[in-house]
Amino acid sequence: MADHEPATRDVEEELRQLSCYTTPPERTLELFEAARAAGCPVAHSDEHEGFHLLLGYDDVKKGMADHGLYSSKPGAAADAAAQADPGAGDGPAAA
Repeated sequence: MADHEPATRDVEEELRQLSCYTTPPERTLELFEAARAAGCPVAHSDEHEGFHLLLGYDDVKKGMADHGLYSSKPGAAADAAAQADPGAGDGPAAA
């Protein structure tokens, strides 16, 4: 969500400050709906050391099915890629 009309930038800024401790649930749902309507499939908050929010049903479903890839654990995506193709991270093949 970047370079959009002012209302969308306001939503983006508010999502960056989203916190389960300070943002009321009703406002959270409003922000999710506004972001989805603007075409944003994944939002980001800088709160709680930063986290991403999957906003669409299909994306959440994929995330639940592949928790290794969608984990917030550092290096999780690289671990998932290595499992999918164990030789991918070994560099160029020897001739």
